[in-house]
Amino acid sequence: MQKFDLIAIGTGAAASAAAFKCRKAGWSVAIIDSRPFGGTCELRGCDPKKVLVGAGALIDALRRMNGKGLENEEARIDWGELMRFKRTFTDPVPQRREQGFQKAGIATFRGIARFTKTGSIEVGSDVLEARYVLIAAGAKPQPLFTSLKNGMQQMVDALVDALPQSSIRLQQQEISVRQINDDWQIESAGIKERFQAVRRRR
Repeated sequence: MQKFDLIAIGTGAAASAAAFKCRKAGWSVAIIDSRPFGGTCELRGCDPKKVLVGAGALIDALRRMNGKGLENEEARIDWGELMRFKRTFTDPVPQRREQGFQKAGIATFRGIARFTKTGSIEVGSDVLEARYVLIAAGAKPQPLFTSLKNGMQQMVDALVDALPQSSIRLQQQEISVRQINDDWQIESAGIKERFQAVRRRR
């Protein structure tokens, strides 16, 4: 059994900030993640999103200004090349983040954290105890019904190396999905669209 002052679950911005500050204050700290170290923002969210959205915004601006003092009719997005560029700064993150923790004297553990009792956590074959436990692992959304889940998964898979023929962009905000008659209605703050293509046959 290994004992610490603080155990942080998650390696994103919140957990990392707390872990480094507590370690700097002289605490013994451990950090755990079941996914690659770095968290959503650096690996799957904020940072890579800015590259993709920025490229789209640039193309949109060029097309809007074409013939208005700017001549550029051939600008287009090479999605595969854009994704390769995105990976040049997301791929190094997990190793760099883990090495940063270890250099600061923070113990790193990979795996799913399970509470066995108050202040005691099991990670694989390791058992850890701490005076304080910080849960900063984000949230897991409620599973979607099968038809929409499969459709969204196909969209996500398509974003790896090639663009889908059509897609739906949902902002990071509360979303509700409900069935009305034979079609599904997706509601979000200021967004209300009815997708009759998604149907459930009873």
